[in-house]
Amino acid sequence: IRATWIPYISNSLDLWTPWPTQDQVRASIPTKFKAKLAATTHSRKCLIILDCTEIFIARPEDDELAKLHYSSYKKHYTTMKWLVGITPCGSISFVSAGYSGSTTDDEICKHCGFYGMLQRCDAVIADRGFTEFATLRDLGCELIIPALSQTMGKGHGTERAGMTVDENIRTYHIAQVRIHIERMMRLIKGGWHCFDALLPTQMLPLYSRYILNIAAKLTAFGLPLQGVDYLFE
Repeated sequence: IRATWIPYISNSLDLWTPWPTQDQVRASIPTKFKAKLAATTHSRKCLIILDCTEIFIARPEDDELAKLHYSSYKKHYTTMKWLVGITPCGSISFVSAGYSGSTTDDEICKHCGFYGMLQRCDAVIADRGFTEFATLRDLGCELIIPALSQTMGKGHGTERAGMTVDENIRTYHIAQVRIHIERMMRLIKGGWHCFDALLPTQMLPLYSRYILNIAAKLTAFGLPLQGVDYLFE
């Protein structure tokens, strides 16, 4: 039953929440969001706010598999990791399949089909874990992330004293925009009891492809992340 109905529900929800067009995003972008976006970039085509989320899984018995799922972010735990995106108005627009906890954010973006969804002039807001400026530039898109405290990012450049005043201000405005994807992640993982315990290894194929997608899409049908004033003022 699970192998039949869970994929059916997930695929049905995908039909109800298709990838939005630029015109659809612009028509629904909140006024407050426009003001904050204007402080971070000249682009008015922010299509998606991205983040990765990790959920704890039971440690696989196979040591090599356990090593693959070991998360450098969630120390001492094995996890599955998903890429999730929302539109500026707070609706779910993208949920990837699950990847092992050791997979980087950039690797997930490359392999999950996300880049193929973008159009020229799209802008993507993300955190410092996403560094594929060149890939997005080649697609004619813009990556908006907080300023890095090092010239080339953590572990790849020379340390500097800190960020400039302008970089601090820009990072502050990006954080105000990105807080909504973090709220969505909390709602997805905290609103469904199937994520309360460690995910069983025998259920990982269903969780990876379908169950988190179902939870995310159903969560998006709930109340607005920031209330009615945020969406319509």
